[in-house]
Amino acid sequence: MSSPRIAVCIPAYNARKTLDSTLASVQRQSWPNLEIVICVDPSRDGTLRRARKHARHDSRIRVLENRERLGWAGNVRETIASIDSDWWSVLPQDDLWHPDYLTALWQRLQQSGADFSYCDLQAFAGRVIFGTQVAPDFDSADTRIRLRTYCSSVANPNLWHGLFPAALARDLPFPAEPFNFPALDNLWSHRVLCHYRGARLPQALYFKRTGDASIPTCTGWWSTSGDPQQRAAHWLNVTEQMQADAQAVTGEDNTLTDALGLAMDARAWVPPLLRANPREEQRLYRERRPADDAPDSPETSLGWLLASRCSQARGDTPAALFEAQRATGCADANWRVWQNLARLHVDSGDVFRAQEVLHEAATLHPNQFQLGLLARGVANNILGQALEDRTA
Repeated sequence: MSSPRIAVCIPAYNARKTLDSTLASVQRQSWPNLEIVICVDPSRDGTLRRARKHARHDSRIRVLENRERLGWAGNVRETIASIDSDWWSVLPQDDLWHPDYLTALWQRLQQSGADFSYCDLQAFAGRVIFGTQVAPDFDSADTRIRLRTYCSSVANPNLWHGLFPAALARDLPFPAEPFNFPALDNLWSHRVLCHYRGARLPQALYFKRTGDASIPTCTGWWSTSGDPQQRAAHWLNVTEQMQADAQAVTGEDNTLTDALGLAMDARAWVPPLLRANPREEQRLYRERRPADDAPDSPETSLGWLLASRCSQARGDTPAALFEAQRATGCADANWRVWQNLARLHVDSGDVFRAQEVLHEAATLHPNQFQLGLLARGVANNILGQALEDRTA
């Protein structure tokens, strides 16, 4: 039986530094039947010219040019809408695939009977691999369980890098508004989980570029755009849409939607954004800070995390440290809780205590590459101080 055709969707913008390696990882795929679509937003670095050069040497490649800037999310939507295949997968302009990525995802899909498949990922910069991020399991037939798993992962959107049927894109088109705004992958991933079951492949065959300041990554492209107050308003709007979707599908209007709101708050609200939105900071502190005798739970931990970030935004470091420590003391505390405490110690000048916190966090979350990135930065800081002391 012939292999079904899989479309590889590569949205690109100012991607000259990374497009060659990203495209090479696609061309090395063991899957035999590919359609490769590169959709280029108006760029200043010759991305379109580079993409067309590749297309002249590989008949599987089709290059699309957007006449006006669509932004990251709009470009993803445009790329997916243009495919002519039964299955598709999105590969951002700066990431890489293992040669057996698509073959392994297809095999996992056939074994599971799920609607789509996805895998774990590794983070890298240059030749350095920082660690693996283990994806949550979304294979339950119960929608409520899938959505609660999404909440407990603090709205981890990594499943959107997976392998999907064309019908799913027609039923749930990727959102494109507001322009270039973060969290639209969270919104789309949540909508997928409202209706579809996913199969996780427990192998890190996806390689996410991070931590390299010399190369503009997709994350950097869209995560810092826009006015802080406008970004906050858009994030709240996305959260409300997700809560409405969950309520429409499950009929729950309290426990699940509250958990979803808490997860999105924990993902979004960082001190710089809170400082730009003092009313939201006050609301979050009032509504999310747990009572001192709150039950020990992951939700309580996230509540203390948000309280700590609010205190940081107000400049109250002692309160922020106290609340951060309460957060790490809760059962099943998310890795973001430990990251927050370590960063507080770094900001306070206590890099050795930050290193101790990260060592403890690594035993609880050994597969969280963001913690590895922070630990590397702290270690470099300590090494730099030691060298300064020796040369003083």
